Amino acid sequence: MKQRLADYVFLFLVASAIVALDQACKLLVRVNLMQDEIFHPELWVSQYVRFVHLKNSGAAIGLLPGFGDIFMFLSALICVAVLYYYARIPHQQWLLRLSMALVLGGAVGNLVDRMQQGYVTDFISVLNLPVFNLADLSVLTGFILLFFDLWRKEQRKGMTQNAAPKGGESGNEEHSGRNLTSYTSLEDARSG
Repeated sequence: MKQRLADYVFLFLVASAIVALDQACKLLVRVNLMQDEIFHPELWVSQYVRFVHLKNSGAAIGLLPGFGDIFMFLSALICVAVLYYYARIPHQQWLLRLSMALVLGGAVGNLVDRMQQGYVTDFISVLNLPVFNLADLSVLTGFILLFFDLWRKEQRKGMTQNAAPKGGESGNEEHSGRNLTSYTSLEDARSG
């Protein structure tokens, strides 16, 4: 019980930190930059990263503009799904729990924007990529960690299947005409 409570405290602390940071950054952008205004930080960084105030009524990175209500519903659905699924994650699977916390924090961050303003404030422009915000970055990072965790489990599963004896062998059968279980030491096996 205490372990499960600690897991949920972790979920809500990480998600709350993401929401707070995301909302604080969006507020700074809305207060200090006019719509579509671009801020170039230090000279050497500005060729890679810029801050621009964009109103996004669509999905992450500006996809499907004008479908804000649908994305508000999807964000709420993602939050419910994360909370439901999180209860089923074993405590030892910290990477999976972290990925769910990142997804929840990002989904809530953008959901707050949609509920308060009807759109999401995007402000990070890197190279020529679409403009995004910290909530988008959190969701993306969460899904990357989720897929990495699934890939890692598949790799481990494949390694254990390859290490297991094939064709129903138990590993104690005859090998080269000798019964391996009858030896008491490596030296006996070599001389046998």
